[in-house]
This record gives sequence, C-alpha cells and structure tokens, in this order.
Amino acid sequence: MDNSVSTAGDPLAVPHSWGPAPLLSWISGALGAAALVWFVFDRDSENRLVAAALVVVAGLVAASLAVVRRRVTATPVGLRVREVFGSRTIPWSGIRSISATAGGRLGNPRLEVDLDDDALLIFSRLELGEDPEAVARVLQHWWAARR
Repeated sequence: MDNSVSTAGDPLAVPHSWGPAPLLSWISGALGAAALVWFVFDRDSENRLVAAALVVVAGLVAASLAVVRRRVTATPVGLRVREVFGSRTIPWSGIRSISATAGGRLGNPRLEVDLDDDALLIFSRLELGEDPEAVARVLQHWWAARR
C-alpha cells in the first residue's frame, strides 16, 4: 500500500515557511563585528572583557537565528518545527487546534498550536517574521485540508 501524499494539482502541495527576519541575523552579526573591533583596539582590560562577552553573545544569537531561519514549515505531511538543535515534524492528525491569541503582558498576538499529546507550541511575531494571525489562518487552511 502506498502511503505517500498525492500533490498533483494541489495548491497546498508547496511548503510554506515562516521564521525570523534575516535582518535580525545581520544586525547580530554586525553587532558582533563592532564588538570585535572594540576588543582589538581598546587597551583597557575591563572594556576588552565586556567586548569579548558581547562578541560571544552576538555570535551565538546570530548563529541561532541563522539555524532557525525557517522556524515553522507547513508541508503536506505535517507541521515541521525547527529548533536550534534539531527539528520535529508533527503530523496534521496530531494537532488539536491552531489559533492566534493575545498573550503576554502587552497583549501581543501569538500563534498557539495545541497538540494531541497535550503539548502547546507558542510562536511570537519575532519567531515567525510575520503577523501570527495571518500565519494561523494559513495553517488552519492546511490543517483543515489534511486532517
């Protein structure tokens, strides 16, 4: 028996991805480069220590943003969630609900994906690079067509 998903003529056959804006990685990298210049040219040991810490932190942030460039991807098979140290694919049948809600102290919208195993995935605008309400609408369309 063939378990593959037929994608012929299906507008949802092409994966859709969301992730942090690439500009954030560039800004972090530029900040790290500026801190490196500061480290090289400053003679004060305390300033060099601060600059070195800034180089390390900015480098880690830039690297993690580059790794999770595509944080959430909707595919015909399911929802793929990329993390710094791996990824997880959740089949559409394993999702209980998809919604955009106001969260946090400031009421900023966030995407919530409730899974059948009682896990709750929460994504902010920063992680998605787009309005969570718009992403929720697209994911709900995928979910309704695939479950």
